[in-house]
Amino acid sequence: MAKSFRSRMNELRDWASRTEWVDDPRDIRRRRWLSDFERLSLVATNSRGLINVARDSGADKRVRAIAIEALGTLQSKSDIATLLKLLQHGDDTTSFQAAGALCKASQRNTVPKLLEILSKATSWRSREGAAWILHKVKGRGASAALAKAALRDALPAVRISAVHGLITYPNRRTFKTLFEALEDPAPRVRGMAVFAVDCLSSQPGIEIVLPALRRLARHEPNALLRDEARQSLRSLTRPGRLK
Repeated sequence: MAKSFRSRMNELRDWASRTEWVDDPRDIRRRRWLSDFERLSLVATNSRGLINVARDSGADKRVRAIAIEALGTLQSKSDIATLLKLLQHGDDTTSFQAAGALCKASQRNTVPKLLEILSKATSWRSREGAAWILHKVKGRGASAALAKAALRDALPAVRISAVHGLITYPNRRTFKTLFEALEDPAPRVRGMAVFAVDCLSSQPGIEIVLPALRRLARHEPNALLRDEARQSLRSLTRPGRLK
């Protein structure tokens, strides 16, 4: 028997009550969250009410954030559809919160829409969020779309998210993309590419990035990134690294 809306909301509240919150030694954030959750419960008495709060740009910001989070927990068809729309919202904070909720939901049937958002959304935050979600939610076409965004998106933030997303897809296309990302004009993109290479260092075929990684280890102007590239190079060339 399906659980009622109220039962599922109570489970979310109970989870927040039991969970240890990071960086909250005085329990301030938890108590504030629970207080805001009770405020949400007064106006969102059913799924439609919850969606209305999540969509309402005039709602209290903290209450609205909890409503968006709750959509990712309850995960009805209409909840997910709402989150996909909010991911494309013009407000960066709303889009970011929707991305987090969609990551939590991790529904594979969202992949086609995420691919569309990644390639066509006018908001960089929406594209960044779509790429981030595709790191966790795998599906057909995701690897190719992430590779394209990693190299061609105009915004470094989106390219960073796309490079990170490729860690989930260890294939030849990914390795070739990382080779090029190691030479990206933006230092933060190069840094994420080094991190991705590190994560995939035990994968057969990753050796394709070695020439670009060596260049970075020798000539990168940022000392910290240069040192990271050198560490990654040592990891990639160590004996017996392959699985």
